[in-house]
Amino acid sequence: MNPKLCILIPNLGRVPIEWAIALAKISPAVGVPFKYYVSKHFRLDVAREHLVRNALADGCEKVLFWDTDVVPVQDGDFDTWAIYKLWQADYPIATGLYWTKKGIPNIYALVDENSDKPFAPVYIDEPKGKAMMVDAAGLGFALIDAEIFRRLSRPWFLYYVDDKKEISEDLWFFLKLHREMKGRFKVLASGDVMCYHVGDLSLTWGGHVRLGP
Repeated sequence: MNPKLCILIPNLGRVPIEWAIALAKISPAVGVPFKYYVSKHFRLDVAREHLVRNALADGCEKVLFWDTDVVPVQDGDFDTWAIYKLWQADYPIATGLYWTKKGIPNIYALVDENSDKPFAPVYIDEPKGKAMMVDAAGLGFALIDAEIFRRLSRPWFLYYVDDKKEISEDLWFFLKLHREMKGRFKVLASGDVMCYHVGDLSLTWGGHVRLGP
């Protein structure tokens, strides 16, 4: 049986213990056949490219990008239903919310596709429980219909840098999506799925330091 959900995990070899616990608790609750795909020791854009290619080869319906430093939480504990919530939203692209390590939200509005900085971060006061449409999102915890990748040319991901601009691999994907699909797809940013970013200082929404799991 082909998996309905492919969970894509780019990894450099080690993961935080709280993320490993979250993976074990959250994944089974989605309620559909799923399969893990792990890519090790690749640059992030190359890793995402390989993971999607393998997921499509297995005929999956949706792919969940889940970075090993993003942990969904609710009421002081792991959010067991995080994937299920995004799945039940039944939208082509849906993302949880988290604060990036650059100190900005993981959701963006398209400002000017031809400028050096095509996207600007979207700030939401008290986002918990809210939902809104945005143009792009970081792919730390995002669910995307596999059919979208089948419609796009490759490569899907590229970390782009030159003398004037730098575009991360996830924002490059959304810029490509906007251009090739003529703006047909938006991103559902779900305030029902709140995450924190694990690192030397683990950040919650708003850039606040989180201590403990």
